[in-house]
Amino acid sequence: MLRALKQSESHFSRYYLNDDFNDINFNFELRDDIVIGQPFSVVVVMKNRSRTENYTVKVILRVDAVLYTGTVKDAVKRDDVERVVKAGA
Repeated sequence: MLRALKQSESHFSRYYLNDDFNDINFNFELRDDIVIGQPFSVVVVMKNRSRTENYTVKVILRVDAVLYTGTVKDAVKRDDVERVVKAGA
């Protein structure tokens, strides 16, 4: 997997390759089934593996409409959150 990340052209692959960034673990949880036109909720759980370092983390959650062809259309919602994740928390 490391080789694939290094060869990837995705801007997001750099986060997985950055050793300092690996102290923070993210877990995305979908709390509801998604039904078109109905509300749903998600949660991002962050865990700091470092026992000594606190981190300020900015998370951007986006929901975009995507056609069956994979073409991204309009943004549905965007939420920016900044949190301090304390060591071991």
